[in-house]
Amino acid sequence: MVYKFGPNDQCLRRCRAMVPVILRAAEEVTAQGRVSPGEWVAVHGCGGVGLSAVMIAAAAGARVVAVDRSPGALDLARRFGAVACVDAAHTADTAETVRELTGGGAHVSLDALGAATTCAASVGRLRRRGRHVQVGLLPAPCRCRWTG
Repeated sequence: MVYKFGPNDQCLRRCRAMVPVILRAAEEVTAQGRVSPGEWVAVHGCGGVGLSAVMIAAAAGARVVAVDRSPGALDLARRFGAVACVDAAHTADTAETVRELTGGGAHVSLDALGAATTCAASVGRLRRRGRHVQVGLLPAPCRCRWTG
């Protein structure tokens, strides 16, 4: 089936609006995160950029763990390729849960939200020599406390 878009089509406008979001996620996952097939990728924050990162990492052959507080966002993440999801609203220690799911921590952890707590948690989910990618803009000044 072929769908022809008209110049005032709402769907076309929405698709155009998503292109920069998807391109940003592709850059972060592939160029910054250097994701390889078989690696574990933790994505914190499953909004537009985070869900795009889930899709791109899964398409690159990575095993993705999505972390969010919204059940709806986690359902989408599963549909877009996440092999595991962590509900941060109902999990006491999300970093430990991700380490357990991945057998020692993610190879790449991506913070798509941009808060000091999610940045620190993203770093805390990494295995030794893992790579953190900060996509969400952190408020200035920002102090992240690292533990573990």
